Amino acid sequence: MSRHRILIVDDEPDLLASLVRSVKAAGFDVSTARDGESAIIEVAKRAPDLILSDVIMPGVNGFQATRKLKENTESAHIPVILMSGKVGPADTFWAEEVGAIALLKKPLDPRDLVQRIEDILKSVGATSTPEDEGNA
Repeated sequence: MSRHRILIVDDEPDLLASLVRSVKAAGFDVSTARDGESAIIEVAKRAPDLILSDVIMPGVNGFQATRKLKENTESAHIPVILMSGKVGPADTFWAEEVGAIALLKKPLDPRDLVQRIEDILKSVGATSTPEDEGNA
């Protein structure tokens, strides 16, 4: 079975590198983007199985990118996890409003993040996760 592809979007290079390491170590294929506009372009080129995106970024932010992706029939099915250092009632409202499946507060625990990704992929009907491949 093929490995699931995760698109990670963040404008902070150190955090992006840390997220990539954690997600790759769990056995996922990873691609990256540094802002919302680049993420939209990346999704159009090769759709991921899940998107993990920061909210606060220059240019097109995570809320705006998620809304655009959810309005496009080619990408509307892709689950989006948003992440932010600030998670209040308004942030939660907007995450739901634009179609994100979750809003996580930074900093993220790598094990919890990977578990959340695996749970979401299973809940949306993905056929395998990295740990499932050896158990078939």
